[in-house]
Amino acid sequence: MTFSHISLPVGSHYVAMRNFYTAALKPLGYEIKLGNGEGQEFCGLGTNASGPIFWLGLGANNKTLPKYDGKLESRIAPIHLAFDATSPK
Repeated sequence: MTFSHISLPVGSHYVAMRNFYTAALKPLGYEIKLGNGEGQEFCGLGTNASGPIFWLGLGANNKTLPKYDGKLESRIAPIHLAFDATSPK
């Protein structure tokens, strides 16, 4: 099983986080592959070999990520992580 992709909700910090991760991952060959067009507040970074595998975006409510209030039902998943596999088992 191999790593497929990860996405991080960054809320209203999108521009700062995009700039940070773009600079931090550049030495590894990563660059913005998808998104980040006019009016878009998401992007997918990757290498020429991988395509976009590291995603940043606003998150569930499109502007802010609320502080966790201790109630399980109001929790927002902080990340989305996916793996490649040969079967769903």
